[in-house]
Amino acid sequence: MGACSADAAGQDPGARALKVLVGAMSHKDAEVRALAAGQWGNLKNPAARKLLTKAFADADARVRIEAGVGLSRLGDISGVKVLFDIVAPAPKTPEPEGPSAAVEELKFIAKNKLRAAAVKGLGEIGGDLALYIVAQATEDGSAEVRDAALAALAKSGDGDALPPFLSAIDSPESAVRQKAVEALTEIGGDGL
Repeated sequence: MGACSADAAGQDPGARALKVLVGAMSHKDAEVRALAAGQWGNLKNPAARKLLTKAFADADARVRIEAGVGLSRLGDISGVKVLFDIVAPAPKTPEPEGPSAAVEELKFIAKNKLRAAAVKGLGEIGGDLALYIVAQATEDGSAEVRDAALAALAKSGDGDALPPFLSAIDSPESAVRQKAVEALTEIGGDGL
């Protein structure tokens, strides 16, 4: 039996799992921190508020997004501002030419993916302020952010957000049809 197994032998599995989740919040890998932050809200443990609020200072936007959504599951909507701060600053469109054009384009795409994830998170948080921000994002310069906003609004029950996806099913472009089906699947969720 290893040291870890011997150490864990006398400990309640639930307590050990919580200890691991607490440690994961300060893991060197941002993806681990984001996954851990996302789980705290699912646990519905009010003690997680302090950990999730602290995660708002994380350098990685994915961690801040998950912390905001997690807090909302605990009845705390303070994450709305944090997610708004991720969505609001639209990145500057990169120059199509130049020595670093490809790198700048990749950064632009990555930034918009994070912004779309924050919009989706705001949709999950719900409430008037969050959904107002989501509605504003339907006018964003990024198609990915606009699609995330429309999907979030449709999922929240806004019937006006569904028609663009329904009409996109008939697009001559297969990528547009695929995105429409993916969005409709996400909107339908468990009801499909």
